[in-house]
Amino acid sequence: MKKYLNFDFSFLKSHAINFILALVLLFVAVRKTPSILEMYKTEGTLAHSATVIDLNSQVIAIPLVKKHILVFWATWCGPCKVELGRINKMIQNGEIDAESILAISVAEDLNLVTSVVKDQRYLFKVAIDQRGQAAELYRVSGTPTLLFIDNDQKIYWMTTGISPSLEFRIRSFLK
Repeated sequence: MKKYLNFDFSFLKSHAINFILALVLLFVAVRKTPSILEMYKTEGTLAHSATVIDLNSQVIAIPLVKKHILVFWATWCGPCKVELGRINKMIQNGEIDAESILAISVAEDLNLVTSVVKDQRYLFKVAIDQRGQAAELYRVSGTPTLLFIDNDQKIYWMTTGISPSLEFRIRSFLK
């Protein structure tokens, strides 16, 4: 009986961090799987018709007539700032046309969005989904969410969050 009381716990202590990290990764994977599957199912379907308002209070019908990328974002979203900055840089470098990007701020104040766009010097068109109706139609579950919509008005690719392959995917899609 004494043998069990003198169990060496050093193995457990040394692997506790790995165990906790594995549990966190498992939790994240379980939580994200439904939204990833939903995005996958969306690919190849027709893009929904909706309207948004640009920063000059003009109505824009989406999807646009040509091949384009919709970016649903929020002013408070750090990953959005990163992804929109990467897209802006591609426009600055002449890699893509600014007209092929429409960034849609979801349910935010016009003055706030206008201020952020001015501060960040975004070169692409920005609109506001005032009541979140377009985001709801496209089943946006987080920001940033990017939808690549082809000439035939079908969703080619959809992703949420930071994408390590974003520049490659944008170049490939818009060429």
